[in-house]
Amino acid sequence: MLRNIIFNHFKYIAVVVIILMAVFVSSKTASAGTVSGDFSISYSASCAGGTVWNGSSCVPDSYTLTVNGGTGSGTFSYGTNQYPVASVPTGYSFSSWSGSCSGGASSSAVYMDANKTCTANFSINSYTVSTSAGAGGSISPTAQTVNYGSTTSFTITPSSGYSINGTTGCGGALSGSTYTTGAITSACTVSASFNLMTGTHSPASAS
Repeated sequence: MLRNIIFNHFKYIAVVVIILMAVFVSSKTASAGTVSGDFSISYSASCAGGTVWNGSSCVPDSYTLTVNGGTGSGTFSYGTNQYPVASVPTGYSFSSWSGSCSGGASSSAVYMDANKTCTANFSINSYTVSTSAGAGGSISPTAQTVNYGSTTSFTITPSSGYSINGTTGCGGALSGSTYTTGAITSACTVSASFNLMTGTHSPASAS
């Protein structure tokens, strides 16, 4: 009789301990990561194929980076840093990034945690076309600012008693009194020279 009482008593205590442990452990569980409290438990999540655990949920294990106006496009693993580089066209300068990239440098960093697009923006270069006129005439205007690859024109005007001797520079050609440059790719100068006109004057006839 006494043995049965002792056995049942300890059996009751064991059931209570198991219940308390179950409640304690359940209060410390989570889906994945590390639980901190009175003790630490390391645990991991099981994600389906093609996905990876990001610390709170399963996400795709790779993403696409599209780079417009530069290099670096491709498909990359989740959580990696990629570094697109702008491809600056001839006659242009890099100005900025837009989209998922930022900054004023031609290379930018982008963290791959989603599909992303980076666009490199450029501004066209401009150059000064200056002039130099010799004695006996002028060039108008005296200077112009021209975008890369464009042409411009100047008017060559000899002074009274002078004629245009020649006009050179910037890959251009003279037609009448108008000098048109070639495509401008750098700063350059249009130069004009003039000739003093001479002639023979017949004496007045005797009456």
